[in-house]
Amino acid sequence: ARDIYDERDALLASVFLGVSLYHAQNSAFATTDVLTSFFLVFFLILLRRAFLRPEATSLYVLAGVALGLLVGTKYTGALAVIVAFVLYLYTVIVEVLRGQGQSRGYAGKWHLNLFLCGTVAVATFLITTPGIILHFDAFQQSIRFQVADLERYHLSKLNLATWSIVVQKLVTAVG
Repeated sequence: ARDIYDERDALLASVFLGVSLYHAQNSAFATTDVLTSFFLVFFLILLRRAFLRPEATSLYVLAGVALGLLVGTKYTGALAVIVAFVLYLYTVIVEVLRGQGQSRGYAGKWHLNLFLCGTVAVATFLITTPGIILHFDAFQQSIRFQVADLERYHLSKLNLATWSIVVQKLVTAVG
């Protein structure tokens, strides 16, 4: 928060996190949600800094490590890739609007660095989550079971009473 706002706002954000009942409760039970939150924020901070300094390849490598650890902690962390994709589209659109003559040449650097970030993320994920490679059949079977379990609820015909069950099943499936 200090990078984007000021010292007071960063302190206020820390206080809110410290007194958050959800965060405190999950910390006490050592759930994956706390680490997922940490790695998500860490990834977003690194990605923001990397996009502000496209020449700093090391920031993209660190962002890839953070993303790999995020996805390894909880598969839903893969949704953070959407942020990187939106930033990628932004760079492409800005380059097109500026035209070749006014370009600062950052788009090419961003493309290569994002590819590097993604490669490092996949490598980190596979290194820190070897069970997916070593026991791929069990992993596939688990995912198929969770998908079949969710299909029994006919997601298109849900009413408010069953949403809590679906959310619980989704959390179980990916957490």
